[in-house]
Amino acid sequence: MKKILLLFMAVLTLGVTARAADGDEFTIGKLKYRVLSEENHKAACTGWVEFPTGDMTIPSIVENESSSYFVTEIAERAFSSINSRFKLTIPNTVTKIGRSAFAAAIEMYSIEIPESVTEIGEEAFEFCRALTSVTIPNSVTVIENSTFWDCTSLKSVTIPNSVTVIGESAFHGCSKMTSVVIPSSVTEICKYAFRDCSSLKSITALSTTPPSTYPSAFENDPLDIVVYVLKGTHNTYSDAYGWNYFTDFREMGALDIALNESNITIEEGTTATLTGTYTKDDEVELEMVTWATSNPEVATVRSRFTWLNGEVTAVGEGTATITVTVMDGYGIPHYAYCEVTVRGNAGIEGVEIDSSDAPAEYYNLNGVRVDNPENGLYIKRQGGKATKVLVK
Repeated sequence: MKKILLLFMAVLTLGVTARAADGDEFTIGKLKYRVLSEENHKAACTGWVEFPTGDMTIPSIVENESSSYFVTEIAERAFSSINSRFKLTIPNTVTKIGRSAFAAAIEMYSIEIPESVTEIGEEAFEFCRALTSVTIPNSVTVIENSTFWDCTSLKSVTIPNSVTVIGESAFHGCSKMTSVVIPSSVTEICKYAFRDCSSLKSITALSTTPPSTYPSAFENDPLDIVVYVLKGTHNTYSDAYGWNYFTDFREMGALDIALNESNITIEEGTTATLTGTYTKDDEVELEMVTWATSNPEVATVRSRFTWLNGEVTAVGEGTATITVTVMDGYGIPHYAYCEVTVRGNAGIEGVEIDSSDAPAEYYNLNGVRVDNPENGLYIKRQGGKATKVLVK
């Protein structure tokens, strides 16, 4: 009887698949991963098997044996020291980019960082010498030390109004950067933050109170840099320690924008219109208006009828932040936000016309319209409805 029982237990054991443990590593395609939390189904992308080339997208969900994981982190040094030319898109499940994650990826020429990212580690992009522009998401509060050190091709950087500190040597050696806008949220610019930015021609400071800084923050930069400041703050800046390194301060007109709603709730498959308004000084010109969503799987947005009208389409349950950006004649972006909550349909509430013959529009999961969708997952908008479709 004991032998039969032992044999039965052995058969059961063979039929049970071992559950992955935190820290387990696995490979899918050209990328490597590590389990961060088996219980919460989270994993980090830890590196590569083959040098990435061309357009590359890190998946938002990966599967290993019987488990699925959300990719929530790019691990420390995951893509460092890669010398092949590539463009990278990070999914909107990622919240953290680790220290030196892309350090010395010298041929990475473009990267898309989603609004889900709240932390970018020190030295994350140092020596990325092919990178020409970068937009830091509005969820990041600190640009850490040496984040973009020696990115010698970096011409354009967008610093959001969430950032409070620009760390030591954050943009040290960005020798092709010609201008930078310091948003009103920034209270501190650390030593050497913009040192050796030899092409810098203008700085726009949007706070009425000069951020605390040091002369070394702009060491070896041209002395004839124009510093644009808000009306009435010329003397405040020209007398401030660190800022008195410069000699050419110019006051500029004001522009304020707002949306008619800061929070809305709509049902899946329906649309809503957001309307922007603005007040400005006479000398300020409006150059460009753009709309964006933080999560196109929840809601998409497009300009409708006029630049300052945005049509929001509810795609799936959840929340998303809609951002309207107005660029003024000084090259300064101004933002307004609305949080959209999408709820599922409770049931059939009426009858509507079949719109299957209406023209269809396709968008990728970053909310960008695609005219000729190829293999992959897209958002399809047709006749006022939006659905996720798989194109094969």
